[in-house]
Amino acid sequence: MNANTLDSMWARLDAPGGVAWVGAGMALLLAEADAAETPQAAADLLCDAAALASARADGAERAPALYEEAQVRAPGHPPSAEGLALAAEAVGDLRQAARWCEVGLEGGAAGATRLRLLVQLIRAAQDHGVEASRPVLALVKEALVLSPADPALLARLALAGDDAANDPEALDARIAETGSLPHRARLLMARAAQRRETGDTAGAWGDLEAALAADPSLTSARDGLTQILAGEGDHAALVAHLEGAAAALPAGLARGRARYVAAMYADGPLGDRGRAEALFRAAAQDVRGDVAAARELARQGVDASEALGAWRRDPDPREAALRAWQVGRAAERAGDRVLAGEAYEQAASGGLRVARLARRRLLTGGAAAAVLAGQAAPDGLTGLLAEQAGWEALGAGDPAEARRHFEVAAGLLGVERVAAGLRAVGGTFPHEADPIDQWRAAVAGGDGADEAAALIESDASAPQALVAAAYDQADPRQTLKVAQAATGAQRARLALWAAWQAEALGDGAVGEEALRLAVEVADLRLAHIRLGRHLAARGDWAKVAALYDRQPGDGPGLRAALIRLAHGLPRAGDGDRVQAAPAAERWAAIEASLPGEVQQAVAWAEPADGAFAA
Repeated sequence: MNANTLDSMWARLDAPGGVAWVGAGMALLLAEADAAETPQAAADLLCDAAALASARADGAERAPALYEEAQVRAPGHPPSAEGLALAAEAVGDLRQAARWCEVGLEGGAAGATRLRLLVQLIRAAQDHGVEASRPVLALVKEALVLSPADPALLARLALAGDDAANDPEALDARIAETGSLPHRARLLMARAAQRRETGDTAGAWGDLEAALAADPSLTSARDGLTQILAGEGDHAALVAHLEGAAAALPAGLARGRARYVAAMYADGPLGDRGRAEALFRAAAQDVRGDVAAARELARQGVDASEALGAWRRDPDPREAALRAWQVGRAAERAGDRVLAGEAYEQAASGGLRVARLARRRLLTGGAAAAVLAGQAAPDGLTGLLAEQAGWEALGAGDPAEARRHFEVAAGLLGVERVAAGLRAVGGTFPHEADPIDQWRAAVAGGDGADEAAALIESDASAPQALVAAAYDQADPRQTLKVAQAATGAQRARLALWAAWQAEALGDGAVGEEALRLAVEVADLRLAHIRLGRHLAARGDWAKVAALYDRQPGDGPGLRAALIRLAHGLPRAGDGDRVQAAPAAERWAAIEASLPGEVQQAVAWAEPADGAFAA
């Protein structure tokens, strides 16, 4: 499309009723992009279409899709990379914005486009701590070649650590002369860095506070104050400082992040769980309704816990991995593949095998994940979580997502363990064992449970057959029947499976019976928590206390003691059940009083909506 035609479209758009031209104009641009002779020409036309799409009510969604299509046609295309960077920054995804800036720079952006990409990348790195592939000083110097007298870039040059720009006397003079508050803030941060290097902590503190007063959005200045207090070991002062900083900020990501970091210190070094809980809730409220801000807060929280070591004094790697995987799953469902990949990578570094498979699946697709899963060593915990995720996805109406999770679980627990799930979504089996096929054929045509139980005594491979029969059952009562015929750990697992089936069908009686069986056989935390939740939903607090009293004093017994101390629950036989609060509120209060590692298990044991209705 020639420039005159495009100018004509914009003129029509500016005219009364001009938005009516947008659809036709986009159609023409897209048609010409499809017929373009070169990928570069096609990408240019797609960028024109994206610019035109921004005039539509749904432009915020349509334009990025067109820019992405331009990148598919011509990888590294600078104008579309700039469009994607701006779109990512607009929703608060600064890491993604920085990545697209670098794509555009590597793709050969020149002139004004290159300068804009450099400035956006510098801003993300200096103001918000986003890591760039090149040193910030090199980026600033390159930008100054394109715009030598830009005062904002000169201020950033000092902040980036340039020796000449950071001459103490020259820096003091420039701070005194600069009238622009944002430029002054960055010069103050440069001087604060100098003073910290020379041991002048008080001077650095003053400069950082002055920088924040000049530009409250400077995350890096607030981080500098946090690092000073953390280095001095005064965690109480640190939490108080962050609370004060949050109070001075408007609702949004910056305030949520300040409260998030304060909560981690209150929960970890200070050990003040009540204060931490209040701060976590306040941080969640700060970004409530803003999906992009909530994602960024979750991402920054992970970063902060790694950099400051503040989630707990001695964090459990497995617990941290589970938390990261939970973030990854939520991000993947929301379509944020970048955040999902980062979260899965962190979870994998903590030893969570299913996270490695999930991250690989993001890159290679479900079929490759099935192959990898088939080669993975057994891991009961990750397999259990993957299987649970599969049933959750199936209940949410997403069979494709469910199938991916079941395929991962099949590789970790064995195909027979998730046979029912795979069949429910029309999945294929990564591998099949002949004995399992034989036993399935043997129990086909009946309810399966009686036949499997009767055949246990006649064949050494019966345990496999028993599992195959159980997981082929659609009726939780039949699954429970098979579980009762099993022994040991297999019995507990089958009972837990029957409970999950009962949850999906809302069959509280069978669910409770299955959970009691699982708790009797082994202290399965998920079964234990769900049974307690089920009893609490009925308001049967005496049974809740009795359930906890039966457990060993070291693990679940500790939970029981905390519950009784905090909420006055009676011991078994001490009298009538407590009716101090509605069931849901009381159970929430109990969960809040549990140790952190148990709270994490509670989060993973959360049943589906409507499960176990009283």
